[in-house]
Amino acid sequence: MDPDIGEFELIERYFTFSENTSRPYVGDDCAYLDFGTRTLAVTGDTLVAGVHFFADDDPADIAFKALGVNLSDLAVCGAKPSGFVLQISLNAVSKDWLESFSSALKTLSIRYACPLIGGDTVALPEGAPLSISITAFGEPFARVTRAGAVSGDDIWVTGYLGLAGAALTLKKAGKAIPDALLERLIRPEARLALGQKIADRVSAACDVSDGFISDLNHILLASGVGARLDFASFPVHRELQNQEGELGTFGIERAILAGGDDYELVFCAAPQYREAFKALSTAAIPVTRVGVVTREPGLEILHLSAETQNALDSLKGYEHRVSLHA
Repeated sequence: MDPDIGEFELIERYFTFSENTSRPYVGDDCAYLDFGTRTLAVTGDTLVAGVHFFADDDPADIAFKALGVNLSDLAVCGAKPSGFVLQISLNAVSKDWLESFSSALKTLSIRYACPLIGGDTVALPEGAPLSISITAFGEPFARVTRAGAVSGDDIWVTGYLGLAGAALTLKKAGKAIPDALLERLIRPEARLALGQKIADRVSAACDVSDGFISDLNHILLASGVGARLDFASFPVHRELQNQEGELGTFGIERAILAGGDDYELVFCAAPQYREAFKALSTAAIPVTRVGVVTREPGLEILHLSAETQNALDSLKGYEHRVSLHA
């Protein structure tokens, strides 16, 4: 038996049931449940201390991220949030920690009209890591999956990539982190408004959580196609450019392509929608055409530095791995 297994292979091998042929692929950002004339989008994520956040992070930041990453999944299908349930497994925490966490969670739920409607709490044994699971629900504007991209489609991305990945690299190195980078790492903003404007025009989409290359590859594999990207077309935030002295060209390109925790949207769409998407672009949140879908599988990226091009096979983004025992 394999000594370990990646999360996506684990899902495919053990949790994709052939009996569920009428259901969407379980790897999509949201599942869609039909209730007569209405459809419900459902998504869920678990955050664990030491894996998704540092145990000593501000509890308000943890709350923002826990709900924010689920709202990002809903943004993929342009969903209007309906509510969420919270499962929280706690070890020893203070009243101040709980008050800060719950206050921030309430603030974000009000901002996006996504009320807390239920959940569960578990008391953990001493030493067990804090774990937060959220399941969010919404009314989708369109039924968007990762499996609809076709040859000739444009590939688009929202916002600026790499800020969160660069912040994490700097934090692990004990270096100063500019506010613009740190904010993207600890308090991601879901692109719900943008998602609602594009969902009925995209052929395939997902949010960028594990790294741009990794998440684009989910679309390419599900759709049975390839892609050609032009790295020169990717917008680079000025605060990220300012870190070239600390990170180097390779570090910046790696952050953009594989850094993860961006929670932007990557999507494919027919060329006829180019002008409509360009009209949505702003200086704060650009909407950028970065490549084209190709008939032949595989990923080609133009205008990378030689160092990054040589390391391309290793820039696969983050993937949880589970050890298997006989």
